[in-house]
Amino acid sequence: MGKVREFPMNKAEMRQRAEKLQSERAAQSHENLDDLTPEQIHHMLHELRVHQIELEMQNEELRTAEARIEAERARYFRLFELAPVGYCTMNELGLITKANLALARLLGRTRAELLKKPMTNFIRPDDQDVFYMHRKNFDESNKSQHCELQLLKPNAETMWVHLQTNAAPGNDGDRSAFIVIQDISERKQAMAEIEKQLSEKEILLREVHHRIKNNLSSIESLLSLQKESNDSIEAKEALEGALSRVRSMRVLYNSLLYSSDKSEISFKVYIDKLVDQIVSASSNTQNISIEKDIDEFGIAPEKGIMIGMIVNELLTNVFKYAFKDRDQGTLSFKAEKTKDKVRIIVRDDGGGSNELTSKNESSGFGLFLVKMLVEQLKGTHETRIENGTESRIEFPCNP
Repeated sequence: MGKVREFPMNKAEMRQRAEKLQSERAAQSHENLDDLTPEQIHHMLHELRVHQIELEMQNEELRTAEARIEAERARYFRLFELAPVGYCTMNELGLITKANLALARLLGRTRAELLKKPMTNFIRPDDQDVFYMHRKNFDESNKSQHCELQLLKPNAETMWVHLQTNAAPGNDGDRSAFIVIQDISERKQAMAEIEKQLSEKEILLREVHHRIKNNLSSIESLLSLQKESNDSIEAKEALEGALSRVRSMRVLYNSLLYSSDKSEISFKVYIDKLVDQIVSASSNTQNISIEKDIDEFGIAPEKGIMIGMIVNELLTNVFKYAFKDRDQGTLSFKAEKTKDKVRIIVRDDGGGSNELTSKNESSGFGLFLVKMLVEQLKGTHETRIENGTESRIEFPCNP
């Protein structure tokens, strides 16, 4: 083997070696410069000068390329080593083969403590299964995979990270993985704080609804006692009307109390319970057939209160007037939602005379309350009398 050259050489060393090589080549050459013609010597000098210029140009290109390499090396250092996220490569055995300084800082370790170590050494025991499935999905699909887990720091400290695994650039069949690790501890803490506050507000809201429900029950009890202790028929009827309205509100708060979503309630569940409550509270419904057809959709609680009061007035009015002096009858209650509106239809086959239709009693409080609530819903109220009475309420879905 020849002697290995040492680089770089300074100009003096390069000159000395060039002179030596020239002497060796001249000794081996059979050419005699004395035998050359002036034209041949001139041509040789020209070729030497051109060759020298070519070498100078090549040297300039080499210097330019070297400057570019240095710039790329500095850029790589900034992008990889000083990146705000951790980078590492992992071979098919699960060992870390490369790690940047950012990852070492995130984990509170030196880079030497990371290299050639299993990636699982730095994952919290409870999250080993998460990483196992993450790596399994990557190995099977060879496509980018994401997960969130906790990494271990010295002194058993942990940190939440978002981990993204991609196929590392390399030869075909190379199973190395390129992993991007981003610290999401602050985001996780913020989310935990938000969930805590939401939970506290949920508990507080439930307590508010519970207290309102209890207060309504107390008011209902007081009204019942006052009704029982009063001898006036008109007063009893007035108190019974107030009782029915309180009961309709209590049904709503029952729905809110046990609902997971306080922004809306199930219309079907609420109205179905309300109708049953009104029927059970009425004294003359033993032989009345009740037919219900109620669509399922969500409705805001504040709108539910108004709808419940309307339904209460319509139904109590039917039981109070439509089947007076009759042994049997049929009450049909239908509530449906179309594309842009809600329609409620209450129909009975009774006598067709009640507070909501009688001209003599058109100034009753029940009629006044229904009209007022329908106006607030920006809806319409229509009553028809034909083989009984039909009350039809329509209002926009989002008034």
